[in-house]
Amino acid sequence: MIENIHKPVILVVGLGSIGKRHVKNLRALFPDAYIVVCRHAATEHDQDFVTQYIDKVVYDLNEAIALKPMAAVLCNPAVYHVSVAWQLAKNGIHLFIEKPLSNTLTDVETLITICQEKKLVLMVGYNLRFSKTLNRARELIKSGAIGDILSVQVNTGQYLPDWRPEVDYRKTVSAQQKMGGGVLLELSHELDYVCWLLGKPVEVFARLISSGSLEIDVEDNADVFLTFEKNLMVNIHLDMLQRTACRMCKVVGALGILIWDGVEDRLVVESEKQEFSQSFCGAEDRNEMYGQEIKHFFDSISNGCPAMVTGVDALESLKIVLAAKKSNQIREVVAL
Repeated sequence: MIENIHKPVILVVGLGSIGKRHVKNLRALFPDAYIVVCRHAATEHDQDFVTQYIDKVVYDLNEAIALKPMAAVLCNPAVYHVSVAWQLAKNGIHLFIEKPLSNTLTDVETLITICQEKKLVLMVGYNLRFSKTLNRARELIKSGAIGDILSVQVNTGQYLPDWRPEVDYRKTVSAQQKMGGGVLLELSHELDYVCWLLGKPVEVFARLISSGSLEIDVEDNADVFLTFEKNLMVNIHLDMLQRTACRMCKVVGALGILIWDGVEDRLVVESEKQEFSQSFCGAEDRNEMYGQEIKHFFDSISNGCPAMVTGVDALESLKIVLAAKKSNQIREVVAL
């Protein structure tokens, strides 16, 4: 039986840690919305959360679609993103998909085309684009405040068992090849924001390693070298091994340097001759980025404007990930 619901219906697919974060933010943003969660099985430990924030839980996607949601937030494993999104898009449902867009290129362009034809918003959850300090960094780079960019070094890592300490990390999506895990896809935020800051790279060389220390079947250590126009080289290090969380980006320009600390949400800009020095701090609450991100998604639906991170943007990041994996396999530079 199809329910007669006189409220806007919002669907969330998946109820892991990121799914719960989005549900809480949706409830804060839309107190009167009818929030539906589609998940594969019930668990006792989150029953209190379900009671507090969710109006209905279903275990079949067709049942969720029958409730006629106006938008869906996909927080399921990456290997299922495209197949689930395709069914939702066919039914005219706007899509917010957690990163990465997928773990393969299969049917990704078809999904993008369907959304374009049906005039649906397709946004992907690269939330670092909503960091105030990273936005300030982008403004400074684009304005030429530190001159021509000469080199960029990115270092991001955190010990995988600390990501979600309440669960066995070996059973998480991040740790399993079959679920689209591995450090490249899990930390593809760095690939997205580097391209957002600097444009599209022309080639990639990468080395990926599984250290063995975590007992997982995916790479936990990666070095990716991106080459941009004008011989700009960007070195991106990603790992699941650092006991002290690190998310740093150093941009060296002809007139100065810019250092972004994503953990502390702090940006420092200095000239080489110490002619100027500036420091910027971002939000104290890390959740603010996620709240702004989901609000932007619904604003894009309302005003018909493109989302901050489109399906096309996310596809470019996915192509870099797959090219990096190919480079690692053949031990050669791969053109993008």
